[in-house]
Amino acid sequence: MIETNELFKIIPEIEDLINFAKFEVELEVPGRSQTHKIRLQLLDENEIYQLFKQSGQDLNPADMMSRAEYMKIETLVQSITMLDTKRYKSEDATEQDALLRELRYILGHTSPYLIDYVYKCYNELYEKRNQFADEKTEELKKKFQQMLYKSTPL
Repeated sequence: MIETNELFKIIPEIEDLINFAKFEVELEVPGRSQTHKIRLQLLDENEIYQLFKQSGQDLNPADMMSRAEYMKIETLVQSITMLDTKRYKSEDATEQDALLRELRYILGHTSPYLIDYVYKCYNELYEKRNQFADEKTEELKKKFQQMLYKSTPL
């Protein structure tokens, strides 16, 4: 499988396409004695697909409540890039796995209220991305509809 960075070298234009509407945000969360900063990055389609697939393998596919909680935690684990000054992304696969395990442990022992708060922030960022994408594609949709109206069968 070709890594994304390798693909950019082969087809440089693809980076512009892949990186369209990528959003990342820093938010603050309360702690016992101080606030903490969390940096969230939206997941891409493949990452979301892998989470759904894994949730069906790790849990009973019919247990929707457990799967929803699993998806919430795993979405945050995959989307958090920094917690205060600690970076949670690495190019090294072994190191990345260790970082993800650490985040799972941290989030698994964090107040459910804070998990819900951070997840709501993630979803707001997701909605912001969709709004941005809708605005950027509105004119293109109109052009497509006009072209579709004029098209005839082959």
